[in-house]
Amino acid sequence: MQQSPAKIQIAEEFRAQFLTPELVEEIIQEQKENYRFMYNVINKSYKQGILNLFLDGLIDKKLLEEFGVE
Repeated sequence: MQQSPAKIQIAEEFRAQFLTPELVEEIIQEQKENYRFMYNVINKSYKQGILNLFLDGLIDKKLLEEFGVE
């Protein structure tokens, strides 16, 4: 499911304001608890300093959910 351009813009603004290493770690931990395979993929990339596309999407989803954007 593709996001609308307006949602993408909002997510980018939220990232600029609220993206922290703690938030990324929280998302990675959630993946470890619930989706072990994807945890291995995103954690490996993150440890190499890379926010892969899957983690990017999870970050956007988390920020949009936290601020009630549907």
